[in-house]
Amino acid sequence: MDRPRVLVVSCVRTRGGRDRFYCLRSDGGETAWSFASYGHGLPHDLVHLVVESALGFRDGFFGRVARGHDVARINADADRRGGKDKYRAFGDDLSGLLLAEELANLPWWNPDTTADELAAAAAGLGAQDAADPARINSIRGELARTRPAARYLTGFYLRISLGGVPGGIFTGLIAPVSCWRICSA
Repeated sequence: MDRPRVLVVSCVRTRGGRDRFYCLRSDGGETAWSFASYGHGLPHDLVHLVVESALGFRDGFFGRVARGHDVARINADADRRGGKDKYRAFGDDLSGLLLAEELANLPWWNPDTTADELAAAAAGLGAQDAADPARINSIRGELARTRPAARYLTGFYLRISLGGVPGGIFTGLIAPVSCWRICSA
């Protein structure tokens, strides 16, 4: 029996910078990558996480991360390679990944889009599990819970930027002096 994989995901948003994702896999392996920020909207990869988790989708983006794919390496290779096969390092069968991408790009936040319209769009993509308006509302609710309330956004971004100060000092000043050799296990 294929046991579900556990993946602990942290997302760090840096105002004016790229979003950063850190993942700890159930086997103890770790991976991290940066992703362009979309301003005040939820990070795109965070939407992937919520949608794929809510649908029990195991062959999407985060299912592949849980199985050991290194997103930073794949993205760097894809940027160099370009073309239609640039993401082939995610595997030969990309259908689950492409479906997850389509689902993550649905207009979840548009208040003019009803749950029935989202369900129809998901069904049109072939995602029958997502074609239930109740499940769509559940996903919308989970996405809403991941975002701080508007009155807390200033404090939220202030804490994020203050948390980035020690990391910036370490990576910019301390690490280059004290971490002079590369070690791998």
